[in-house]
Amino acid sequence: MLDSPGHFVTAAAGGSLVVGRRFSPVTADEELEVGGVYVMFPMRRVDSVVTDADVGRLLLAAAAARPRGARVGPEAAAEEEEVGPAVAFEGAEFKYRLSLCRSRKPSLETIVEETVCLR
Repeated sequence: MLDSPGHFVTAAAGGSLVVGRRFSPVTADEELEVGGVYVMFPMRRVDSVVTDADVGRLLLAAAAARPRGARVGPEAAAEEEEVGPAVAFEGAEFKYRLSLCRSRKPSLETIVEETVCLR
């Protein structure tokens, strides 16, 4: 937290990121658990409510970090199916929120300078 003063840290597991509830930031003197997953958000979001877009970005990042091409045995596949209900990321509301999250590329135009005549 001292390295990034404009952000706060919250635990990704343990009920800290529940859609519809407020963020529960980790205090500065609290010890982080080894192997725990933590997420940083900007300080302007500290009193706001967790949205579907927040959890969606976290799930997309976790899916991208998962190793590809790994073989899965029948035991591991059965364990994966027992995880629980997933959040549905379909519908107009999710697409609208996702469109707001995309970064906009600025259009860079050449600045035309005028010559100054000194007399």
